[in-house]
Amino acid sequence: MYGAALGDMIGRPYEWHNIKTKEFPLFSRYSGFTDDTVMTAAVAEALLQICRDYPQEEWTQEARRQTFSDIIAGAMKKWGFRYPDAGYGGRFRQWLRYGTEPYHSWGNGSAMRTSAAAWLFEDLETVRYFAALQAAVTHDHPESKAPSASTSLSSKPSRTSLRRDTSNRM
Repeated sequence: MYGAALGDMIGRPYEWHNIKTKEFPLFSRYSGFTDDTVMTAAVAEALLQICRDYPQEEWTQEARRQTFSDIIAGAMKKWGFRYPDAGYGGRFRQWLRYGTEPYHSWGNGSAMRTSAAAWLFEDLETVRYFAALQAAVTHDHPESKAPSASTSLSSKPSRTSLRRDTSNRM
């Protein structure tokens, strides 16, 4: 999650002005967080609430799917209203204000906010489930759900390796 937030801040000045060099300042006066970091924090808050309020055996039960979707959507709306000028796209802004259903987006926003699933859950199926679930809140197009799960799953090995390395030093 730190990597997602730092990458967002470092990349912000170049989001609409791409560069083709590895020589650039990591931070500049144009650096700052965007909607991607705001929604990453929102999803993390929602997933932490689910972990706190529901027993683990209920996490991937189909009967809880709508409840968990509502928790995630509520957190996203709360954080979205808290940071209204973070750079949301037009359709997402409309969803924040009026939406209750996904708007069939196939953009990359759901993949950008999914790192909390990899950070919080141990087994890959639970990571995949919550990555897809948080994506489906707004991005219900199949071309958007799969990348969200892939993004979470790809960050999982580095997280578990880091934790393993740290625990071995204790």
